[in-house]
Amino acid sequence: MSRFSVITLIAIVACIAILFVQASEAEVNENEENLMEESIELNEELEEVSDLNKKKKKGGSKKKGSSKKKGSSKKGSKEGSKGDSKKGKSSKKDSKKGGKKNGKKGGKKGGKKGGKNEKKAGSGQGFSCGAKAPRSFFGMTHINLGYIFGNSNDWEGMSAAVRNIGVGTTRCFILWDWLEPAQGQYNFGPLDDWVAMTARHGMTCEPCIHGGSSFTDNSCNSSPLPLGPTQVKLYAKIVGKIAARYGANGSFWKERSDVPKKPFKYYEIWNEPNLYQNFGCNTKDAKPYAKLLVAAAEAVHKNDKKGKVLFGGLAPLKNDESFLKSAFKSQPKLKKLVDGVAYHPYAEDAKHAIKKIKDMRKAMKKAGLPSTAPLSFTEYGWDPVEGTTSCNGAKAPQSEEANAKHEREFVKECVKNRKKLHIVNIMPFLWNTYDGDCQNEQWGVLANTDNSLRAKGHAYAEAIKACS
Repeated sequence: MSRFSVITLIAIVACIAILFVQASEAEVNENEENLMEESIELNEELEEVSDLNKKKKKGGSKKKGSSKKKGSSKKGSKEGSKGDSKKGKSSKKDSKKGGKKNGKKGGKKGGKKGGKNEKKAGSGQGFSCGAKAPRSFFGMTHINLGYIFGNSNDWEGMSAAVRNIGVGTTRCFILWDWLEPAQGQYNFGPLDDWVAMTARHGMTCEPCIHGGSSFTDNSCNSSPLPLGPTQVKLYAKIVGKIAARYGANGSFWKERSDVPKKPFKYYEIWNEPNLYQNFGCNTKDAKPYAKLLVAAAEAVHKNDKKGKVLFGGLAPLKNDESFLKSAFKSQPKLKKLVDGVAYHPYAEDAKHAIKKIKDMRKAMKKAGLPSTAPLSFTEYGWDPVEGTTSCNGAKAPQSEEANAKHEREFVKECVKNRKKLHIVNIMPFLWNTYDGDCQNEQWGVLANTDNSLRAKGHAYAEAIKACS
């Protein structure tokens, strides 16, 4: 072998070695991030056990007389809290058509207040978080699978922009009809691409499986709840296939070794089932949804042993708590099948949003869920301004400065209370109006259509940096 050939061979071997090291480093970084998040979760669980033990010891040392006194005080406090809850709770009617009356009014005030402090609200100078959360805690509602099928927007650029501000989880809104256009005919190609794209950007999808299909009853509206027994089985079947493909031991991860493994963990069953437009024919009765949830939850647990089932994202209406309790009462087995609740705490500001969250946590306890059951905010935003019109009859959003102020305060409060309230992630609505629907701007979007950040987006990015 000539000297030139030896040198060439050495150079080739060196290049291969460099590529191997780079690939290994990328995998190590990915594993380190996952281990860090798992470590945080484990430490929190240990802290909870320690706190419970301390409470038990403390409770055992108290005298009976003082215990009775505490009980009567608790009762009075509970009644007072309940009264305040009813008084303070707004009525956000028909969710996507208008904000809550009180919320709109508050929004108007918030907009003015934000305007006076434009520099402070916009820049976030001096903002600090105190508490910390793993990157998976910070999410985003930004892509609908339906649009990926028929829209040429820059999804890659959008995902990169979302990841660049520190997001670790995205809500993947999956429409049943797109995956199964005809009964028994499945098309997972676009969803495969979506999951792969999200994983390559270091994010995990949190699926929300929603919508009717062409072969189920569409007599009520375009997105009805599958009400009949056969329809329920068909919906559960597609949910099971999703879990089997993208869950912890999913076939997708075995087929696509080129994609970083970011399996689905939480499965949100339907979107805002307590809302008429999404529920079907009767928003007052939770029984049909409860039956659907049982079937879907069983399908998830059968196909993904590590998967966790979330009660479909509840809209913050007057019936949100009663709907939850009614569903669990009609189907007692939900207490074992459902792991947590997805909730949409839209409000006039951060203070009111946190109050709604605390009320929902109390409702979860009454329904029979443990105090450690996870809460996932798969949507949230800031109520539009009362008495205004933006486009197509929609209300106008609060000012950019007000939205930024609310966003920053909300993230800080959620991180602060995430252990106490067992919040697993937060996902602001909406990244941008990629679908051309300006009505979605009512609750304040984070970015422009070119993915450049608006005030709310800058506030969220700053909060993530300070709190992670």
